[in-house]
Amino acid sequence: MANELTQGKIMQALDWAYEKAVAGVPGLDSADEMAQDYLKVMAAWRTALIP
Repeated sequence: MANELTQGKIMQALDWAYEKAVAGVPGLDSADEMAQDYLKVMAAWRTALIP
């Protein structure tokens, strides 16, 4: 069966997804870049809310 789901295929899909999350996808930020942006936004909110 060509469409049989195997452990190897699952690992290949997870490796692909991990690489895209770490390195980013063209047109999108990587997970690290999104996390850094989030931290900047939260720091700005804290500064604005807590004098």
